[in-house]
Amino acid sequence: ANNMHVYADSTGQRAVIVILGDKTADSLETLAKRLENTQRARDANLQVITNKALDVNGVPLRQLDSIITSGGEKAYSSVLIGSLNNNML
Repeated sequence: ANNMHVYADSTGQRAVIVILGDKTADSLETLAKRLENTQRARDANLQVITNKALDVNGVPLRQLDSIITSGGEKAYSSVLIGSLNNNML
């Protein structure tokens, strides 16, 4: 089961989407690589800026920052993946 919350600025140009789901057996590195591959399937010219491990207050996270081109427009994407209290974030 997933719970999703969306927070956006007044223009709708910037948003934070938080999805809380069931924990998976896959590592954070594997999940980030899978996400990168999904993005690359949509945009062969995907520019990966960051794909690194982070630790925030003892919570392991994986950060994937990229630039995606769609319809001639470039968009910056930053995704944090983590595991907290038997949930994926």
